Amino acid sequence: PWQGIVWDKKKPLILSEDLHPPYAFKPPHGMTQWAGDAAYDPDDGYHRAWFDAIRMLSEGYYHAQVAGWNPWATREAGTEEGTIYQFGQPMPDFLIATREQNHTFSAGESVSRTLHVYNELFEDLNCRLDRELLGPGGPLSQESESFHLAAGATWTTVAQFRMPSVKARQDLRWRLRLRSGSRVLTERVYAFTVFPKRSRLQLPPGAALVGTPDPASRWAVAAPLGTHPTLAAALARQPETLVLAGVSLSQDEGNRLETQVKKGLRVLLLETPADSWLPAPLRIDSQHYAAHAFVRSANDPVLRGWSAADLSLWRGDGLVTRNTLIKPSDGDFDIIADCGGPGGLAHTPLLRLRRGRGVYLFCQLPVWSRLGSEPAAGELLARLAADVGSPRVHAVSPLFLAASPDSQLRQALIDLQVPFREAGAGPTQGRVLLVDGSQGTGSALAALIHTDLAAGSTVILQRPRSDLLRALKPILGRDIALQPTDAAQILRRQPHPLLDGISNDDLLWKTASGTYPILSAGITGAVAAKNALTEPAGVVPVPVPTGRLILCTIRWDQVLQVLPQRATRMARTLLGNAGVDMGRGILAPRTWVSLDLSAVANRGFHDQPETPGTRGWFGGGPDDMRYFPVNRTGIDPRNHVPAPREPFPETVTLAGVSFSLCNPEKHKGRSCIVLEDAAKEITVLLGAKAQRLWLLGALRDMVKHGTDVLRVEFRYADGAREQSTCQV
Repeated sequence: PWQGIVWDKKKPLILSEDLHPPYAFKPPHGMTQWAGDAAYDPDDGYHRAWFDAIRMLSEGYYHAQVAGWNPWATREAGTEEGTIYQFGQPMPDFLIATREQNHTFSAGESVSRTLHVYNELFEDLNCRLDRELLGPGGPLSQESESFHLAAGATWTTVAQFRMPSVKARQDLRWRLRLRSGSRVLTERVYAFTVFPKRSRLQLPPGAALVGTPDPASRWAVAAPLGTHPTLAAALARQPETLVLAGVSLSQDEGNRLETQVKKGLRVLLLETPADSWLPAPLRIDSQHYAAHAFVRSANDPVLRGWSAADLSLWRGDGLVTRNTLIKPSDGDFDIIADCGGPGGLAHTPLLRLRRGRGVYLFCQLPVWSRLGSEPAAGELLARLAADVGSPRVHAVSPLFLAASPDSQLRQALIDLQVPFREAGAGPTQGRVLLVDGSQGTGSALAALIHTDLAAGSTVILQRPRSDLLRALKPILGRDIALQPTDAAQILRRQPHPLLDGISNDDLLWKTASGTYPILSAGITGAVAAKNALTEPAGVVPVPVPTGRLILCTIRWDQVLQVLPQRATRMARTLLGNAGVDMGRGILAPRTWVSLDLSAVANRGFHDQPETPGTRGWFGGGPDDMRYFPVNRTGIDPRNHVPAPREPFPETVTLAGVSFSLCNPEKHKGRSCIVLEDAAKEITVLLGAKAQRLWLLGALRDMVKHGTDVLRVEFRYADGAREQSTCQV
């Protein structure tokens, strides 16, 4: 038996009181980096993500031979943190682990895995490790090894097996079970995916290619209209489909490409560099990378039948995306996959953007650079090429609106620039009718809904009231009730086409600016229990004999001002998924030019009266911006204990606007302009033409709504002057 722990002082004996969740996990948003949508599920998903994080770190510490670990993230059962024990021991007594993390393979591939079995107890054991590779039809291979596992020791072995031959994607499980006599000490199951072996891709007819695969990949990509060194050379062939692999476009090239897409060109852009031109409103986050991506549109042909496991931990460095796109709100887009970060599921590595008669399909997953090394890359590239090469029609219908002149819904559509017609105009057959249900009902409105459904149209009741639902009972044939709720969060419960592109992050209306009820009411009754797409029920497709009826109580039309990005993306995605023509006009590209305020900045974010130097914010001591945009104080504001200093970001995006920040550490503590007392006016040279001026700021005191708080005077080179007043 193990008589004690002998510390050779080469490594820490024990790590204590680390892993404070607000720093380490940033729940729930930060946990999306490995858990995706599940991180927002307050039941199993949230705590499972918590458990998985501790288990991943435990595996690393076991391998590093750290003897003990006492993290803050684990507490006793019955506490918030303690609920993780429903999934097992976060720091298990026995652990089976492999250092190779990739889990996608090619058909027939020979696989070698180094397995480590850890004994964290004070008991010597005679053990047996059973290994089974399981396919849909049962075991594909079975092996066992017996060995002696000393107390506190690690036993290592190499397992070798071959993947089956497949003609289509197939899920496998590798089950590992550790026994000692009749006792099962632990078991672990790894999920694997096997793809057909590929080494050649024929692009669709009428396709041209810019870019060549790495010769080391041994892949051949054939384009009917040839492979070209430049965009101009490829466009000269007048292709129907264009593939740009790792190509950075200039502004002039982008303008030319945009013109061709508007006319009907279909473009597949692979691994677009951060400095490339992009069609508005897309933007790349050059600082973002991820090891896990998640299927966001399960019904889209590009990822139909795939799971998050296929988009995780690719071979090489384990990453599945760099230079990831920031999720857009404007335009006619499909978010096909997304990935997490400290701020949640705000990025997408796979997106479709429709323009005029054409389409862009963006993929930031390394499908091109890892041809030949990552099995999923070739399979996904084949799907992308088939999708962008298909001239299939994206069937949409004009939107017709039934709403009063002063309707919030009407104004929201105008603000969103969603084209619509009045409900009384045009034929009713096959159209999409959007009804403002918040304004009550009448016989004429009920008759209109009945007529549209009978004609096979789609009818969306936005925020319906109970009296409208009662009036529709002869059509529905059943009662549908509403229940008051002030919930700020709902969850996706079905991978339904209506919710493709929408994440649980989009459905959490608790932000730094406040908490907002997401539903006007919860939909209840048997119909909601069976057909609701969210929980609580906020989107419910109601079965009707003809046509399609959708109840929606999500308040996207009421929160455009306070939650502009969430509400805009929600509205455009829901309406687009319902078949509404969202308009494909080319959006005016926005070029953001930041003004350098470092020369005129007179205050910092952090006010420290006791420290010589520049005062901070309004000089009110701790009532300042010391935690904006990150905590740089070194102290946790809630627990008043040391906290890791976070790196200062050079840019921050708020309400869709990118602001460059002045780093106080580089400018003698100065980072902002405070207009008061001695400095009531300041002059800044614009040095560029602009349509709008965006300001990021705050007030020292509370003032009434409508109060003038700032005057901006524009002085032109010809001597002309104009003034603009900012109000609260």
